[in-house]
Amino acid sequence: MIADAAITETCPRCRGWVWHRTEPCNCRMNGVPSPDHPDYLKALGKRLRACREEAGLSLDKLAERAGMSKTGLWEIEQGHNEPMARTVYKLAIALAVTTDFLLMVSC
Repeated sequence: MIADAAITETCPRCRGWVWHRTEPCNCRMNGVPSPDHPDYLKALGKRLRACREEAGLSLDKLAERAGMSKTGLWEIEQGHNEPMARTVYKLAIALAVTTDFLLMVSC
């Protein structure tokens, strides 16, 4: 069992306790569909837009940083297009987040 001293903060996604240096938080966001669910692309688009807005970036600025078109970025944010792995990587770098955070994978 992990000692209470190892619990130092909450996970920003699930708000549960993060057990640092002993084991990772293995949460999943509540209500987020799996990648094979029809609503996954819409959820991914919402996550991307929220990250962009939190970073204070416009569509133009993020598209420029990620080396893609504004239209392509808008299509992903609207849930119309599924981004390629390379695009997800570039967006994560541009937003200073991890790819698993963008894709809503477990912590």
